[in-house]
Amino acid sequence: MTVVRPADPLAEVLQDMRLSTTHYVRAELTAPWGLELPPTDLVTFHFVVAGRCWLSGQGESRWLGPGDLAVVPHGGTHRISDQPDRPVEQFEALRRKQLGRHSWLLRHGGGGMPALVLYGRAVLDQPDQPLAGQLPPLMVLSGQSAGAVAAAMAHEATQTTPGAETVVSRLADVLIVYAIRSWLRGAPSGGYLGALRDPHLGPVLARMHRDPGHAWSVATLAAAANLSRSTFAERFTATVGSTPMAYLTEIRMRLATTLLTDGLSPSQVAARTGYDSVAAFSRAYKRTTGISPAVTRRGEQS
Repeated sequence: MTVVRPADPLAEVLQDMRLSTTHYVRAELTAPWGLELPPTDLVTFHFVVAGRCWLSGQGESRWLGPGDLAVVPHGGTHRISDQPDRPVEQFEALRRKQLGRHSWLLRHGGGGMPALVLYGRAVLDQPDQPLAGQLPPLMVLSGQSAGAVAAAMAHEATQTTPGAETVVSRLADVLIVYAIRSWLRGAPSGGYLGALRDPHLGPVLARMHRDPGHAWSVATLAAAANLSRSTFAERFTATVGSTPMAYLTEIRMRLATTLLTDGLSPSQVAARTGYDSVAAFSRAYKRTTGISPAVTRRGEQS
C-alpha cells in the first residue's frame, strides 16, 4: 500500500536548499585577538568548539559559547574577537596552513586565554531559491538547541583522522539547516513565508516542490488549493511574487541545473522536469537561465 505523506511546505522548500563545497578554517586563537571577515557571496558560519568569542556586525553583537553556531547567510562583513571593542585584523591577511583539500589551520593571538573556532564558507547550490532571499543577515543557533549534532561537530573538529574533514563538512551543513529551521519558527509571516503558511497556498507549494515534473496547470493547482482558478492565481501572484506557472518553471529549472551538473543528459532531465521533448526543455532552460543545458552539463556556466 502506498503511503501519501501530508504536505509540509517548509520541509519541501528546505529540501531544495542544498549546501555544497564547504571549506573551513580551524582557528586556534589566544587572547588578545580580533578578526574581521570580509564580504563574500557564500554562506559563512562560525562554530565555537571551545572557549568563547564576541561576534559583532550584521546589526547584532553577542557572545558565542561552546557549541554555538552563527550563520551569515548572505556573507556580509562581520567581526569576531576575544572581547568587545578589541582591535581587529583582516582575516584574509593571516597565514594559514592547509590541512586537507577543503580545510586549513590558523594559529593566531597573544598567548592568553584560548578559544577554538571553526570558520567556514559553503556554496548554496540554488542561491535564487525564494527562501534564501528571505533569510536574515545573521542567524544564531545555541549549542543546547543543536544537541548531539553540536557535540559531534566539536569532537570531529579536533580530529586529524582520515575522513574528519568530510564529517565536519557534512555536520556543518546539518547545523546550518538546523539554524534556518530554528529561525523559521519565529520568522514573520509576510511575503513568501506567508504563502508557505497559507492553508490554501502552502500545500500547493509543497506539492510543486515535491513533484515539479507533474503536468501541473493553473486549473489543477487551483483545485489542489480548494480555490477558484481566478482567486488562486490572484492570491498566489500577490503573495509569492510570481505567477503559478512562472514559479513552477523556476523550480523546474533549479532542479534541471542540479541534474545536469550531476551528469544527466538533457533528455533525462526533460523527462524529470515535465517536458515532452528535449527541444521544449532546452528552449525553456535557455530562456530562464540564459545558457543552454549542454553548457551547464559541461560545467562552463559563469
